[in-house]
Amino acid sequence: MDRKTFVLLWDGSENGYPAKDRARDRQLTAQGRKAPTRWSFGQGHGDPHIGDRVFLHRTGKRNGIIASGWILADGVEWATHWSDSNALAPYIQVEWDVLVHTDDRLVYEAMKHGMPEFRFPILNSGRAVHSPSDHDLEIAWEKHLAGGERAG
Repeated sequence: MDRKTFVLLWDGSENGYPAKDRARDRQLTAQGRKAPTRWSFGQGHGDPHIGDRVFLHRTGKRNGIIASGWILADGVEWATHWSDSNALAPYIQVEWDVLVHTDDRLVYEAMKHGMPEFRFPILNSGRAVHSPSDHDLEIAWEKHLAGGERAG
């Protein structure tokens, strides 16, 4: 089976990813360790499997890619929605291999420019990134991390 790539979304809120959790996860990945977590995946956007690649896109004013990682389990798990305790949402188990501060993100415009075959905007978490855009995103992320550019 071929590895798939998905873009997950974070709205930038404290409720969606608390600062203490982000700080812990940034520290772990900065030390070369993995940061396991559960993340909302959206509905009907693909069939996640162990070993699939994920990128975390922060939405809002300071948008862009802030993390990359790997899916740890097949399929989704239904649980209480992160922002609505009366609703259920699908989640996946992931581990971040890199998580940067929002100021160090791969900005949205650079991501769009580097993925000409991908349709923007990204409206739902768990959006599949098909070839050749999956490769383009991986390369853009690697170059961004190697260059250490800051988004400002």
